[in-house]
Amino acid sequence: PVGYLLVGASLFWLLLKVGGNLPEILHPAMRWLAGQCYGVYLIHHVFLTLVVLPLTARLSLPLAAVFPIYLTACVAGAAVLAALAITFSPQSAIC
Repeated sequence: PVGYLLVGASLFWLLLKVGGNLPEILHPAMRWLAGQCYGVYLIHHVFLTLVVLPLTARLSLPLAAVFPIYLTACVAGAAVLAALAITFSPQSAIC
């Protein structure tokens, strides 16, 4: 657990430093990526606590083995929610 915290903090500071030095031409792409990541951020915790953790406990699966499926499901769920947002709110500016 402490190792994960150190790795996460290190990656945060590294990405913050690198992100501040990106060429101007990459800013639109990074803005789009940030918009996509926000949807994943919104869905990941609910999906983790309501689906993934109970399922891994019930089936005695290692979390590391389930993580790629979890990540894929979070990205897919975020894409579905973004599509629904566009469908129900055509005036909204979704990245």
